[in-house]
Amino acid sequence: MLSFFAGYEGHALLAGIGIALVEVAQGYIRQYLLANKIQVRRSLHLAKYRNLFKLVLELVWSLGAPVLALYLGFFSTQNIGIPLPDWRLALPWIAVTLAAALVWISWLWGRHWVRHPEERPDLHQAEQTLSISGVLAHVLSQEGYSASARAALIPLCGTYWGIWAGIAAKIGISLLMPAIRADFSLPGKRDLVLLDWASDLVCGALFVLTGSIIITGSARLVLRGMALALARWLPSKAGSVNNQGKDN
Repeated sequence: MLSFFAGYEGHALLAGIGIALVEVAQGYIRQYLLANKIQVRRSLHLAKYRNLFKLVLELVWSLGAPVLALYLGFFSTQNIGIPLPDWRLALPWIAVTLAAALVWISWLWGRHWVRHPEERPDLHQAEQTLSISGVLAHVLSQEGYSASARAALIPLCGTYWGIWAGIAAKIGISLLMPAIRADFSLPGKRDLVLLDWASDLVCGALFVLTGSIIITGSARLVLRGMALALARWLPSKAGSVNNQGKDN
């Protein structure tokens, strides 16, 4: 057992476990501070900007942790996804996979939001999490956590199965986060959590095909942007009925 953790596979797995533990710990610390309403100097306006603070903190850790593990030799650039793909071979597969994902997600999420507009994300509130910078920070942090999970498990499970094991681990870790569990219980936020998990699956398929985090990050940004556009612009079933009644 000790010999396993002395090798590269063990180092990568330990680094991934450490990153996950810190991720979960900071989630519980944030939850504790909010639950007990601990004041952190109103002069700093931290309460007003807590969503932005959370995004920045998560972004720094999610991207900084795999970079640090890479620098220390625990992760490899290939497993993180830093090398660029062979565009001549990858571009057709990227186009087909992303197009299929866009149709799949727009059909499922769009149809659901038309029928149940009360479950759409509330885009009319000026929250940092739904602003352009908030969406970019969220996408980057999701890709950072995916890179860590993937790089931790590929040495142990192999290139193909390690990618899917990393996705399963990332989703499992997210279920340990109190904020994610709280969002999953709210109609206006549940579908965004499910969107992240669906994007994990799409990005996993793209990483199998390309091995590039640039491709997976771009795809995740497109999928989230498309879903938020649907949430903003799709008519509701109730609204359509009312409009028809007015026309009559």
